[in-house]
Amino acid sequence: MSIKLGELNDYLELAEECTIPLQEPEAPKGEVQLRTREEVAALKKQAKEERAKPERAEISLQDCLACSGCITSAEAVFVQSQGGARFMQVLTDNVEAGFRPVVSIAPQSLVSLAVHYNLPHAEVFSKLSAFFKTNGAELVSTNEGQAEALRDFIREFEQLAPEQLPLVVSSCPGFVCVCEKQNPEVLPKMSRVGSPMAYTAAWVHSTRPEGTKHLSIQPCFDRKLESARPEFQPGAATEVVISPFELVDVISDKLGVDSLESVESDSVAVDPVPEGVSGNYGEHLCAHYGVSNSEWRPKRRGNPDFTVSEAELPMKGGPTRVMLYKAYGARNIYNVTRMVRTRGERAVIEAMACPGGCVMGGGQCPAPDSVGHKTFAGMVHDAWDKLEVAGLDGVRHSEVVRQTFIDHVETAKDATTATMAQLQW
Repeated sequence: MSIKLGELNDYLELAEECTIPLQEPEAPKGEVQLRTREEVAALKKQAKEERAKPERAEISLQDCLACSGCITSAEAVFVQSQGGARFMQVLTDNVEAGFRPVVSIAPQSLVSLAVHYNLPHAEVFSKLSAFFKTNGAELVSTNEGQAEALRDFIREFEQLAPEQLPLVVSSCPGFVCVCEKQNPEVLPKMSRVGSPMAYTAAWVHSTRPEGTKHLSIQPCFDRKLESARPEFQPGAATEVVISPFELVDVISDKLGVDSLESVESDSVAVDPVPEGVSGNYGEHLCAHYGVSNSEWRPKRRGNPDFTVSEAELPMKGGPTRVMLYKAYGARNIYNVTRMVRTRGERAVIEAMACPGGCVMGGGQCPAPDSVGHKTFAGMVHDAWDKLEVAGLDGVRHSEVVRQTFIDHVETAKDATTATMAQLQW
């Protein structure tokens, strides 16, 4: 018999390796003066006595994200600040104020819920639509937000010359925050493309009456903190973010998923792009230009979260052989930053903080006790593959809604600074 201990670092204090420096003002520079040893000793003693204690560092949730593990308790921090109870309270308050709030769900979150309930994706989406409709809200997918992010990414890539590579692209707030705090030299190489959640929020606020709240179901806790960034207010604001397993608790408290009826929905699924569980930026580049890329392979043996492919892509100056990377998880974040620092490779690098990518995000429904992690990961990836092939089983926005998104999000992007590189997190 053995006992397995876990969550041993699950505390709410500042981590020892906290990367937020305590800034002290620089002493003013004056003229050089010659002094005797006695005078120098007296001045040192006086300075020591008069030196004021530095102010205590104030660190908010907006600062921490996934940078150093300071905030490791989902129950005590994230769930209390943006949990299911607040999610439903904001939704109810918005309905009572005369609005129809919009709830968006990431496709990765939908996959997690489909595996948890052992139901087809479309049926889960339909039941969730019924649940939120009963509570006065509308459910949409962030897939169209992802499509707009990919459109922006293509526009950005088309403006680059080969010597401006590498380009690091990420919709992951955890990765961006790590770079800002520990590896600022990566920021100039970072794509300006925002997250699907931010684009979806911009669409909601551009097309719905002022005062309509946007809430979202996302696969990781970092999205909660992304929504708290002041730079997203008000043009791309997401009021509350919860994870799939928090949503399961909300539904269970209400009536249970089996009691939910199914309804038709106008939500969207863009045409699927294979082989991607997060942003699919490299695949989308190849699909856009109609070129094929080599088979994805591990960059290093035994590291499936750091893969590489290559393709010949049109760039300013002519066709260019470009390396395509996917780097998921903390250790591979440092591989990425090392690549950017030490060599100017002609590469496009997709980086996410969660091992396994967004589909295995920290907020997803956990594996049952009887199922091992490796087996469960296989189940989740199989479900994701089915989602891609089915294209959310044919559920799509109408073309009117799709075009409305495209038209209005452009206006919203002009009015807000909600893009990754512009924010300089």
